[in-house]
Amino acid sequence: MPAAAALAALILLAPGIGRPVTLYEKQDFKLKLAGHLQDLTSSSEDPFFGGHVANNTQRLRLTFRALTGSVLSAEASIDTTYTFGSALDSPLFLLTKDMPPQTYFNWQRAYLDEGGRYGLISVYRAVLTVEAEKYRVVAGRQRLAYGTALFWSPIDIWNPTGPLALEPGEKVGVDGISGTWWISDKTSATALAAIADTWDQARAAASWSFQHQSYTFDFLAGKRGRDMIYGLDFVGYVGTAGLHGEFTYTVADQRDDYPRAVIGMDYAWKNSLYAAAEYYHNGGPLQLDLNNPLLAITALQGATGVDTVNRNFLGLLATYDLDPLVRGSLAVIYDLDRGSEVFAPSLSWSASGSVAVSGGGQIFRGASDGEYGSYPDLGWFRLRWDF
Repeated sequence: MPAAAALAALILLAPGIGRPVTLYEKQDFKLKLAGHLQDLTSSSEDPFFGGHVANNTQRLRLTFRALTGSVLSAEASIDTTYTFGSALDSPLFLLTKDMPPQTYFNWQRAYLDEGGRYGLISVYRAVLTVEAEKYRVVAGRQRLAYGTALFWSPIDIWNPTGPLALEPGEKVGVDGISGTWWISDKTSATALAAIADTWDQARAAASWSFQHQSYTFDFLAGKRGRDMIYGLDFVGYVGTAGLHGEFTYTVADQRDDYPRAVIGMDYAWKNSLYAAAEYYHNGGPLQLDLNNPLLAITALQGATGVDTVNRNFLGLLATYDLDPLVRGSLAVIYDLDRGSEVFAPSLSWSASGSVAVSGGGQIFRGASDGEYGSYPDLGWFRLRWDF
């Protein structure tokens, strides 16, 4: 793999910048550059069609930020990805690669699609921001983070990621406009509306947040297509342990109304051990025919990270610093309804202030008709340089 080897050499020999670089500066105007260079490799079996699937994706993300010295600023993140491996020949990839993105604007173009290689240039973020002491308005492709949960976040009505995502921090974002108003030191209001051709396709939400002692509460009302969603979340402490929860109620247009709820606790010891537990109830599970892969894939296209086939789940997480640079982690997720589970161990090494090496796996066990019992085991390795 000459491309992967070259990328590894570049990352490991790169200077440990780890902070934005000023490209241009004149008086109050500054143009800064940040980003990352990453190689992510995974190996598993195709869950729908069978056969080994290997995927190697290299991503260069360049983030440009313009500071004007006033309330106005701008930011754009451009991704260039290069993918090779047997995943490009899998029926799943061939079925989904030409589907339009989840965003309103199609700001992505393939620059290479031949010889077992696939290259894509896309816009990850592109925003104009007006921010003053009491308010902030953002227009463009953005990410508005709702929710407090670790594994499942039903109150994130935009694009929540699931607990099996290899990059849970990667969010598609929304093409729209948002605003935040800091009413006082303990109270704020937020709203976001995504661009859509019709009201029935629109997504919009407004939330109100306030603090009481060690707790922060958020109340949300919004719509996703024809469904109305109402919810709340909270985060705070019971003694020295963290406590968080989320609840949503969806008034659905094409199905019965349903609730979703998450409750969790976490604790960090002085010796670096961290442990968390989270329970998730999905009152509106998906209806999938796993014996028909094409219908199942079609149904999953509109699914989010909190859409599950079963209703009740338990997530456990533990991390521990083996030394100041090496951290071990183990996540375990149980399908309480059908008796299936996934074990996800991982190990990460902070090679320098800006270079990280990590790897791990996902091991699936339990009933074949459970949430996870029919999934194939997966292994992954990541090399990343942040600059």
